[in-house]
Amino acid sequence: MLKIGDSALFINLVIPDDGLENPNPGWRNKKYSIRIPEDLSTDEINALVKAAKENLSKNTGIQLQETSHSNDAFNYTIAEEPYPDAPILELSRFYTYNKWVSIRSGVYDSYLHLNSSHFVGRITDFYSDGEQDIFFIKWSKDSLAKIPVIKLQHLVRRNISPFGSYVSPDLILPMKHSEALIESEKKQLEIYRTYLPKKFETEFHVVFEETPSTRDKPNYIIWEDFFRKFLHAERIVHCAEKHSQDSILVDVAGAEEKIGVWVELESEGKTTIIPLADVQEVQSNGNIEKFFHFYHHWVKYFCY
Repeated sequence: MLKIGDSALFINLVIPDDGLENPNPGWRNKKYSIRIPEDLSTDEINALVKAAKENLSKNTGIQLQETSHSNDAFNYTIAEEPYPDAPILELSRFYTYNKWVSIRSGVYDSYLHLNSSHFVGRITDFYSDGEQDIFFIKWSKDSLAKIPVIKLQHLVRRNISPFGSYVSPDLILPMKHSEALIESEKKQLEIYRTYLPKKFETEFHVVFEETPSTRDKPNYIIWEDFFRKFLHAERIVHCAEKHSQDSILVDVAGAEEKIGVWVELESEGKTTIIPLADVQEVQSNGNIEKFFHFYHHWVKYFCY
């Protein structure tokens, strides 16, 4: 992996004196230096400058227009030293939850085993390997479309999700990207449907059939709604999980992108809330079991 060491360049930005409109008090300095890797290409620097302008404009009150003259609001240079006495901004300030980033040039993804150069995605989680941060990036709709079919087949057969990857911060750059999250969700579901085992085809149709109530919902919310309705129609649902061999699945407690559906269990008068993925088996008088097994298959690709 590429590493950002002590050697670096700086984007030195100057905000004109008349450029502030109701500025945030924390951004009253007119000069800023952004530390960047010294091996960025011209295109990468241009994309980074654009993202930096967008970030600073939101915090300083400057109104940028998408015209050929939009650079007038900021003057910048690329230098080996930061401005004297100017605040030095690290790229990490751009890397927050749900922010879009692009993969740098020449990057080979060792997790997915593919060339991910210029892939675009949004940050959905943060980890640490003990030495540096690791981000989980979910790919945009267009980036998912770049993955070769043969690579998709290989990953799915190995139970590896192609929908995102683990990336160190030195391999990404912040960027401006416009895409409704539902668009990448729909692309993920389209890919998943292509390689779905035949034994789950009926369940897929029942859960994800597009209706006005599901059209603009994330996949994990669709699952939450489905199980909530299903459980309300069931009398008693017994289940086995890691800490108890005889629990009653009482209700759905919610859902989230990372974990999926959470459920409420009752055992020996005590109530616990755990991810549905941690439930090992369910038993009921109805046919919830087959949807439970389908959900476990879905979790392997959509949660992380």
